[in-house]
Amino acid sequence: MKPKEYELWFGRVKDNLLWADSAFKDGYFPLVCFLSQQAIELALKGFCYLKEEIPPKTHDLQLVTKKCEGLGLKINKEFVSKISILSGYYLESRYPDILDEDLNKKETAEEALKFATEIVNKVKSSLPST
Repeated sequence: MKPKEYELWFGRVKDNLLWADSAFKDGYFPLVCFLSQQAIELALKGFCYLKEEIPPKTHDLQLVTKKCEGLGLKINKEFVSKISILSGYYLESRYPDILDEDLNKKETAEEALKFATEIVNKVKSSLPST
């Protein structure tokens, strides 16, 4: 049987978290920040597909979060704050001329991966049990 659309997205979420963990161990801290942002983006967009909605074509996690909240995802203010922080890592990790924060710090990468794991787990808790 062909996987449902949201299952494909959550498979990629798992990959991104594994890659981020590996990059952390190897000291590639900006990559950890990028992959952490991507894991959240994929999870949120996967949630949209779970609800049979096409997610917005953006890397702005705040916009995707609002869409998911409109579809019934319950996200508390602490997670919204964390999502806001990680949303900036998409551009900051890829374009060095717009860096507001030094992403090449172990503490920053560790926090990004921790936030991503927490948020992904929250979104995954809304998936149907199989």
